[in-house]
Amino acid sequence: MGLFSGSKELVGIDIGTHSIKLVALKGTPARWSLAKYAVSEIPSASTEELSPEERKSLVTSTLRSMLSTTRIGTKKAATSVSGNAVIVRYVKFPRMSPSDLEKTIQFEAEPYIPFDIREVNISTHILGDVMEDGQPKMETVLVGAKKELLQERMEIIEGAGLKLLVIDVDAFALENAYEITRDKDRVETVMLLNLGATTSNINILENGVSKIVRDIFIAGNNFTRAIQKNLQVEYSEAENLKKEYGLTLTGAGEELESIAAQDETKVQVSTILMPLVRELVGEVRRSIDYYQAQTGGEKSVDRIVLSGGSSKLNNLDKFLSDELGLPVDIYDPFERIDTTRVSGRDWEELAPVFAVAVGLATRREGDTK
Repeated sequence: MGLFSGSKELVGIDIGTHSIKLVALKGTPARWSLAKYAVSEIPSASTEELSPEERKSLVTSTLRSMLSTTRIGTKKAATSVSGNAVIVRYVKFPRMSPSDLEKTIQFEAEPYIPFDIREVNISTHILGDVMEDGQPKMETVLVGAKKELLQERMEIIEGAGLKLLVIDVDAFALENAYEITRDKDRVETVMLLNLGATTSNINILENGVSKIVRDIFIAGNNFTRAIQKNLQVEYSEAENLKKEYGLTLTGAGEELESIAAQDETKVQVSTILMPLVRELVGEVRRSIDYYQAQTGGEKSVDRIVLSGGSSKLNNLDKFLSDELGLPVDIYDPFERIDTTRVSGRDWEELAPVFAVAVGLATRREGDTK
């Protein structure tokens, strides 16, 4: 789903609040090969003291340094956006040709976009024909993103020496990555849950077709700041404590007391995180309930696939599974990608972090979806 789009290879660049991830793939959907990958934290990403221009300059210089170190061959890039400045709607429009939709989209889309229509770029993708109240219509994914956000991303990418050809939405880039590993013969509904630093993306796929897309704002930074505030430590130390301990799952108070006697901080961190994790469970449950309502209660989610920086928070997958009564898997976007071209194996531990970047790297110049 390109908001801008130009078959030539593109480097996929996922610009988060906390870090930048980039991936370059060779080959075709029949056989992808990993050519390059890199991840770099954005210096001072935990502070809120930088002006927008200062942060943009910092992100640009970080990306430029990554490109120099990684020696990416292509100068063309795909990136993505999410959050409050992006809106995704599933809309049934009167049936018309794609060219007619393009001509009238500014008028057709206005009731669904909660921004001034003049301030957004709009993109559409027709999913297929449907009947509604006896009238032929077409189910369409409608995406609107504020021009200010898109302009900022373009300035960062081009400021680092690349040409930006595709701006996608995080949730759809995630879907493209999942398509590489999806078992096409398996009939199921899957929730992709990508846990970023400030925004988490939800995409519910029914047999590979996107049905529900949401961004929620319970994410990794919320966890870290809660630890920082409650334990009165520096942000960097809070981040380390989050990664070291995560959640402590136990069914008995006596057992928890025993753990605390050996390592009190472990129990403290888990206690601090638990209310936020329960909020996350609530948002996931609401998304599942909405999907069920859209299908008349006939269908539900079969499993959840976790990705992103916080997906490997200790015991998070187990807690989500227990609370929601669903299998929860941590996603490896490289599972069916040939990785023999790259040296080193650190991508194995970091794999879930690269989900969006892998999806972006599957894009090619000339793509329209």
